[in-house]
Amino acid sequence: MKNKKQIILYLLVLIVIVSACRKKEGPFYEVPRIEYDVFINNYNGHYYWFDNIDGYSRTNFVSIIFDAANSSNFVITDADGNVIKEFDEQEALKIFPYIEFPDSFVVLKREDINALRFKEKWTFNYGKAKIKKEVVAFAPVFIDRENFLTTEQMTVYNLFWIYPEPGITKGGEIVITEKIAYDVHIDNSGAFINTKYGKSPYYFSNIETSVRKEIIDGIVNAGLKRNYHVCDYFFDEMTDYSLKRVEHKVDTLLVPISDEPGDVEEVIVEGTLNRSLVNKLKFIEKWKLNVKNLMFVKEIYAINPSLEVLGDDGSFRGHSPLFWIVYDEKDVEKFDLQY
Repeated sequence: MKNKKQIILYLLVLIVIVSACRKKEGPFYEVPRIEYDVFINNYNGHYYWFDNIDGYSRTNFVSIIFDAANSSNFVITDADGNVIKEFDEQEALKIFPYIEFPDSFVVLKREDINALRFKEKWTFNYGKAKIKKEVVAFAPVFIDRENFLTTEQMTVYNLFWIYPEPGITKGGEIVITEKIAYDVHIDNSGAFINTKYGKSPYYFSNIETSVRKEIIDGIVNAGLKRNYHVCDYFFDEMTDYSLKRVEHKVDTLLVPISDEPGDVEEVIVEGTLNRSLVNKLKFIEKWKLNVKNLMFVKEIYAINPSLEVLGDDGSFRGHSPLFWIVYDEKDVEKFDLQY
């Protein structure tokens, strides 16, 4: 009888555990297509693993892409999706940067490639606040850095798309980078994308509004509830007070009450987080590539939702990161902040 009671008790505990795990699953939201650019040659001198693949690993990876394109084993298209039947590397590296001289061109070198464009399908697990990325295709890209940190539109050259071939025998998997941090804008009506890229197709740096809301709600809620390890931008664990300030801000403003200099009074201004302005996600990932079939794998370590900040005149001022969600607390030790 005692053993029977123990078995029943064990089964009840097991049912509770399984039920708890199930609560964390779903619902699932699909992003059928999203495209975005990732710098791989540290354009702004930030931490060495932000927007960067280190030296040899970067040049080796770019060479793998071009060698695969030259092999005729993969589907190659131009930037507009037209199939390239006979790939010509010199033609692919040719750009036309001079508006006043439309027939003049420059031939880039492989080492000039400083970004990638990804074409992906995302699946978001709301209960676990996790995004799974399926890389459908990727493209070597050259971005003219001159206008990146200005209010001018950037010049972006998407050289060609290359599509992985899952039917090719697996094998030869390499690690492209142990960690890379980069931004993905998920609302191309926002000021940044409009400024740097101009009018973009619906799938570029954009997620359909209702799905975007679920993704942002799922991630923000998981952070506020501490479902995972939650850090500030510099990977210091956030206090309860700091998390409350993310959702409910209290600021003190000095408001003039007369024309006399210094004649001001303190006014307390309170506000809640406007989640509709959370339109950028920063990821930390490990990248792996199968050199035989070009299947690209992204393992997501952490995610950071960021709030678009606008000036009083509606001009874009930047983004304010809310927090890092680190899915496995042990991974924090990997995130060294060295230049």
